[in-house]
Amino acid sequence: MRERRKLVLAQRQLLIAKIARREALSALAQSLDEEEKSAQLADKSRLLAKGYRLEPCEANAQMIAVRTTFANRLTDLAKDADRARADAGEQAQFHREALNQSEAREDRLKDFAKAAKQELDRRLEARDRSVEGKLARGLQNGGRTLARKPR
Repeated sequence: MRERRKLVLAQRQLLIAKIARREALSALAQSLDEEEKSAQLADKSRLLAKGYRLEPCEANAQMIAVRTTFANRLTDLAKDADRARADAGEQAQFHREALNQSEAREDRLKDFAKAAKQELDRRLEARDRSVEGKLARGLQNGGRTLARKPR
């Protein structure tokens, strides 16, 4: 029956849409987590770099150069982490849009599956009424229409 195939197709597409939604949600969570980690790394690196630059110490020129180089590397790390955070933010926005699209598709497919189920139910009900009508007419005619003709 065509309606049954339509319903099965709708159910399969709905299952695929649910999987796509779950994957989009997972990707969004990963992007947001990466954005948070990068922001924390940038903040900690900046704080450490500031501490190494401001902390007074009794050392020779070589030690001061080493500390300054280390502080500069921490600053570079903070800049890299800021870029990674911005990139992760862009990825999160992309995944938000993908999630919205997958949710909208899932909603459309739910409606499609519901309509296909209703159509199948109507068709089966109409078929059952048709059979009941034939049986009722057959009983009214004394079973003549239901009896098989001899060959």
